[in-house]
Amino acid sequence: IDILASRRQIITEQYFASINISERRKVKYLITDMYKPFINYAAKYFPNAVVAVDSFHVVHWIVNEIHKYIRAITRQYLKRDQELHEQREAAAMRELTMHQSDEVYILKKYSWLVLTNQDNIDYSQEMKVDSHFRYFMTLYDKEEKLFDLVPELREMRDQKELYIRFNKAHFEDMSEVKYTLSKLIELYRRSRFEMFRNFAALLKENYDEILNSFIRVEIIDEHGEIHEKRLSNGPIESFNRIPKDMKRNS
Repeated sequence: IDILASRRQIITEQYFASINISERRKVKYLITDMYKPFINYAAKYFPNAVVAVDSFHVVHWIVNEIHKYIRAITRQYLKRDQELHEQREAAAMRELTMHQSDEVYILKKYSWLVLTNQDNIDYSQEMKVDSHFRYFMTLYDKEEKLFDLVPELREMRDQKELYIRFNKAHFEDMSEVKYTLSKLIELYRRSRFEMFRNFAALLKENYDEILNSFIRVEIIDEHGEIHEKRLSNGPIESFNRIPKDMKRNS
């Protein structure tokens, strides 16, 4: 495993060009995020490689867009709260303690219920007293609080989950993958939300590379057993995390 100083083209192109062409011709798959220069490296440096876009990065793109939408709404409520607080202080002619509004609390505390994969949420966990509202609440209660405040988040969550279910599905052949992905692109293209229309364009732009991510290959685990697994750059991402954790810790 080689660690480069940067992902900038001037660094990565020098690195790939330094590898003997006979070695580069042996590369079967190039798995990357949706960073176009890396996708284009296949034709330039790895003529026999199939390019696949890692599925995590596709899901992360739309989750990040929803998160940005929630943050924008949160900032609006924070601005409103700050203006109201300044008015109260001016009327009282002294400094007052600023309390977090219900809206800001809901958006900050419960937004994970929209951003997290629904299959990973345990709705059966017992109800607990919410520290802000001071009464017992289930996860369903918290979800309803969020959707009552921002109703469109329910639809955004449901549209996001459509892609996650597609991404996690096991297809018998590539024609099924093509058909389902094409249907999703068309659905998102007609969405009333701009972020999902942009998502449709992103899926169409990376259509072939996303399809290739459903290719299954045999891998040998640490116990020497052979398994079938989808193409993914998860293994290298785990190594990538080591220097990232060192940076965060320092």
